[in-house]
Amino acid sequence: MAKKEKKNKDSKKKKVKFSTMLFIASLVFLSIVLLPATVVLVIMMGPTFVALITDKDPAKTNTVTVGSMNIAGTIPSFVQLWQEGPVLITAEKIVTDPTNLLMAYGAAAVGWFIHLNVTPIVSAIIIKKFEIRMKKIEKQQEVLIKRWGKDVSGIRS
Repeated sequence: MAKKEKKNKDSKKKKVKFSTMLFIASLVFLSIVLLPATVVLVIMMGPTFVALITDKDPAKTNTVTVGSMNIAGTIPSFVQLWQEGPVLITAEKIVTDPTNLLMAYGAAAVGWFIHLNVTPIVSAIIIKKFEIRMKKIEKQQEVLIKRWGKDVSGIRS
């Protein structure tokens, strides 16, 4: 009986798939091989990591918005890294340059602005369209009631 319970506990543990393990191992290997690019990516994409940790939405919309803008601001630093040679000294020079940091973090700030300001505006527009549609439907219902009587409305009195 004790063996059966232990077996059930072991089967309830979540097993990691081989493909997931292979992906993680490949990611670690590439991070080591491409260390200068990893350094630039980790430092420049800081706001995206913060958004990932703080975003409570299951769809991670904030992370997507901030991350998209942040990667757009980080791409010039990657181009500079590959043009000057992918070595740690170049990566250090890039991540300590205030212009590069301002570009990456400023783009992330634009992502935060979009998420915080555009989303409510779009929501308000959708709600307004819904209200207009409801008024049209109510007018059509009134016309049908006048033409066919109260039985058409589906309202029971």
